[in-house]
Parts: sequence; structure tokens; C-alpha cells
Amino acid sequence: SITYPYQIGLGGIQDESLIYKMGRDIGKQCKRLGIHMNFAPVIDVNNNPENPVINFRSFGEDPDNVARKGWLYAKGMQDEGIIACAKHFPGHGDTKTDSHKDLPIITHSRGRLDSIELKPFKYLIDSGIMSVMTAHVYMPSIDTAANVAMSISPNAINGLMKHDLGFKGLAITDALDMQGVSKYYGNGTLELKALLAGNDILLCPANVPRAIDTIRAAVLDGRLSMTELDNKVRKVLQAKMFAGLDVPATQPYTNLVADLNNKDAVDLYTKLIEGQICLAKNDSGCVPLFAKSYKRMAVLALGGLGLTGFEKRM
Repeated sequence: SITYPYQIGLGGIQDESLIYKMGRDIGKQCKRLGIHMNFAPVIDVNNNPENPVINFRSFGEDPDNVARKGWLYAKGMQDEGIIACAKHFPGHGDTKTDSHKDLPIITHSRGRLDSIELKPFKYLIDSGIMSVMTAHVYMPSIDTAANVAMSISPNAINGLMKHDLGFKGLAITDALDMQGVSKYYGNGTLELKALLAGNDILLCPANVPRAIDTIRAAVLDGRLSMTELDNKVRKVLQAKMFAGLDVPATQPYTNLVADLNNKDAVDLYTKLIEGQICLAKNDSGCVPLFAKSYKRMAVLALGGLGLTGFEKRM
């Protein structure tokens, strides 16, 4: 199937209707493949050039641009019956650490988080995003408990996400086998903490049988109420109904390649590539090139033999 441009490129697109159309197209392709949920969009704000894990996955450094484009992408998918997921709550953009390998720390004040990192999440929650993925990052301005990532923090999920921001959809952990959380808690304990914090779905538990045993024990001794567990299951079932999983699948497996690479999808891909080409900097006003009456223009290409495509165009 078609590989769409990275979000960092899409962030420069001026005709934002293309982002919605891309969401619709990705939704159609997911449906055709039998996929009902897409862990997208990333709505982290790319405000740290040393970030090793978000960078090109973000729409950019402007929270409002990230919010608008993130929702258009998500709405496109949801309009096709695909469950979209905003990630990584409350924001993974300003880190130098990869949470697959360790627990990143973000020390910003709550006021700063409200004005930048949380802005896109509030926008998508208010607009109707169906699920939110929680981040393996440590933010002491939200929860000071040692080594407690936002993905397992009651303050972050039950408090900030669900109570303060009013999110009613599915809260999903980032993968629980990532070192950002797995290095601090044993199998089973981690999954229970994630549920108690407010998550509804546990992604990639390292040891499923042990997690089930630990959660069952917590229900029996009253740490986790059966009512709370039932509410989480009900939300999952409602999401499955939205995605059409209460009806047997009827999609044929034939002609998949042709269906996924249809003309409309290829045309949209071309428009996205063209639309993301933008002028990043023009301080000296040298663009457009021939706006001034230059007598001569020199083009310098370093490396390689023969004329480049750019030189030929010039």
C-alpha cells in the first residue's frame, strides 16, 4: 500500500483539507486490510531538536498547527469507521531520551504544559478523539511519585485527562514492554498500576498470564472494583461496535494490491508531496530568484558528476 509522507513534512501543508482527505484514505485502507484501530496521530509538539523518538513523527513546533492537523487526520479516519488515537499524552515532544530505552523526564511547570504540550490534546479531546495513548514520561509537575510515568499515574489519567480535560474515550498505555516503565516494575504489578491509574486498554504486556493473575487478585481483595473493570470492558465493546466488529467481516482477500493502490490514493499522495514543499527561511529576500534584476546567477552543486535535476531546471 501507499506510504504517506512523514508528519513533519505534512506540517508545512497550507491546504489543510488534504490532511483530512489523507485521514479518510488511510481509514479506507485500514478497513480494506481488516484493521479497525490506528495508533495515530502523533500530536506531540516537536520543540526539542535532540528528541530521538518523536522528531519527524510530529507535525512541528507550533501547538496550534499540530492541533488542527492532528484533528483533521483523526477525523478523516473516524469518519471512515476507524478508531483514531492521539499520542503520547501529556506530551513526549520535549525529551532527549527514547522511552523505549529509559524513562524521560520533563520538568516544565503545569502552566508551560498547558500552553504548549497539552494544547493539542485538549483540542482533540474537545473535538471528539476516540482514544488517547499515555506516555512513558516522568513529569513531576503532574505526579511527584518516584519513577511513576504518566502512563501509570492516577494524577495524569484519572485526574488530568479524564477529570480536568473531560475525556470519555479509551485511555491506552504505550507498550508496557518498553524500558521507560518495565525496568521499574515487575510483570503483573505494572499492568495493575496501569489499570488503577485509569487506562482502559493495556498495550503489549510482557507477561499476559501473570498480568491476569495479578489483576484477578486485586479484584478479589478489593483494590480494583468489579464495577470499574466492567466500565472499562463496556467502553471497549462500544468502540468495537463503532468499528463494525459486531457484524461478521465480508471483505474478500482478492485484488488487495489494486484496491490499496487505486488512482485516487496515488493522486492524493502526489498532492501531499507537492503541498508539503514550503519555504522554510527567506531572511535576505533572495526568493523568488528573479524578483531582482540580477545580471548573473550562479548555481553550485557539491559532489557527483553531471548536472543535477535542479541545475537543469535552472
